[in-house]
Amino acid sequence: MTHALLLLFISVLTACQSEPDSFEESDVTAINYQPDIAVSDTVETANGQPGGMPVLSDTSSYENLRHHLINLREYYLDNRHLRDSIIPNFWKLCPIYYDMHREKRAEETDRMQQIVEELPETNSINYRFIKSMVTSEDSSSMTYSQPMSAVFQGVTERTSLFQTDVNTLAETQFLASIEDHPATQVDRHSMMKSTTSFPYSDTNDSVFVYTKEDRYKTSVQSFNFLSGSCRSYFYYELDDIPSKPESEKILMASSMSLEFDYIQNHALDNVLFEAFPGICIDCPSSGRFQKVFARLKGYQNFYFTYTQEPGKELDDTYVPQRSLIYYDGDLLHTVWSTGIDLFGCSCL
Repeated sequence: MTHALLLLFISVLTACQSEPDSFEESDVTAINYQPDIAVSDTVETANGQPGGMPVLSDTSSYENLRHHLINLREYYLDNRHLRDSIIPNFWKLCPIYYDMHREKRAEETDRMQQIVEELPETNSINYRFIKSMVTSEDSSSMTYSQPMSAVFQGVTERTSLFQTDVNTLAETQFLASIEDHPATQVDRHSMMKSTTSFPYSDTNDSVFVYTKEDRYKTSVQSFNFLSGSCRSYFYYELDDIPSKPESEKILMASSMSLEFDYIQNHALDNVLFEAFPGICIDCPSSGRFQKVFARLKGYQNFYFTYTQEPGKELDDTYVPQRSLIYYDGDLLHTVWSTGIDLFGCSCL
């Protein structure tokens, strides 16, 4: 973890009105480290008395290090005037944490693949969906034709399906192929923020969309690419669905006609809240505020979630997120997740 990354971490903490939370890997350069690094600085509080900075003498345990960093972050939030003494602790420990987290994530992925391999093989769409989500990633097809994609509310004027990874092969190649097409429109081409649009309605490509209560079928109306200085993403505008009540907001989409059990699971919501606190964050995230809205029918441990912060409307957050979560009481694993950076972290 470089000093610049941790400075970014502090700028986010001090700039945001609501504290961001994250439990995701960061692109951090690995360093050589010793497992017995001690962080035992004692600092003075504002009244000159010894402070209670959390102390960790052994970083060989992942869980010990994780909890220590959670406590250290809380200590920082309560003692911002001591930042010069606190921040070096993050510089020492965050690279170690990320190394250990990558190893843990790899082990969990192997366990997840083994669990899926042991599932009874069936011809059901839901089974084929699990196999495709866990055992392979197909980046050669457009996002709307993949097994799972995200729909966020209020980001664009029309309800849209999003691909937030601008390096995605299929969309990038398609964007290049329509550059000189007469139907392609570019708004504010010379501005820092512009949108490229291409009509898709002639193909009548369909997609299944899911709310908290039901499944609907609709079609892709247009392909779009928003290019901005702080964020860029692809999105597909979807056709209206007359049969869908206005109150039902679309959360996810799939090329497959999946069967859901539409449920709430507050116990799992609480598990997710505890599992995704802010640790060595470099950008805002809303992962701690995941809410279960459905379970894959026939597979009791596969859950679908959206993020919604307390007291806010759906997707009124820095990073709206959609996820497929596996939880069996022991293994908690994010099978798939995507979010959209509305904060503009790249501009920090």
